[in-house]
Amino acid sequence: KRDTLFQTICEGQSFAMGSNNYAATGVYTDTLSTLSCDSIVLLNLTVNPYKRDSLTLSICSGQSFIVGANNYSTTGIYIDTLITSSCDSIVVLNLTVNDYKRETINISICEGQEYIVGNNSYSLAGTYSDTLPNSTCDSIVTLNLLVNPYKRDTLFKTICEGQNFIVGANNYSTTGVYIDTLNTAGCDSIVL
Repeated sequence: KRDTLFQTICEGQSFAMGSNNYAATGVYTDTLSTLSCDSIVLLNLTVNPYKRDSLTLSICSGQSFIVGANNYSTTGIYIDTLITSSCDSIVVLNLTVNDYKRETINISICEGQEYIVGNNSYSLAGTYSDTLPNSTCDSIVTLNLLVNPYKRDTLFKTICEGQNFIVGANNYSTTGVYIDTLNTAGCDSIVL
């Protein structure tokens, strides 16, 4: 009796026929003895390799990457075997987890001014936190904002006719109430 078998196995497996085990692709002939008659069996064996994938990824702190049933969120090299209906897949993951860029800014502005971080504008004293997206990992900016008030001075000045009084770039010689803003190195001064 003659039989022909077509068999496919995965790398690392073997196929037993009679007293022999075969683990490489090829055509094999075996004679199998039985009580009645011997059988000649022709085995056409195909060994499929494992599918191997290599992934190199970068993610940001707080994110994760899933391979099969495993969830990875720390820097490292991970090897996973994924079981499929045909031959298993071996996945090698080289994962880098990048930290967020953190920056603290200490700023002083004058009353009436504003300071811009990303899409936000701030004009009141306080501590603010903003997340700025970028191409790698987001930046987290902490703004410590100090708002300095204008200096306000009220001057009462009496002059004699024919005299004048100078405030900043202005020269006054007649009775009246005048308001001037003086530009200084710090915040402006308002003089009344």
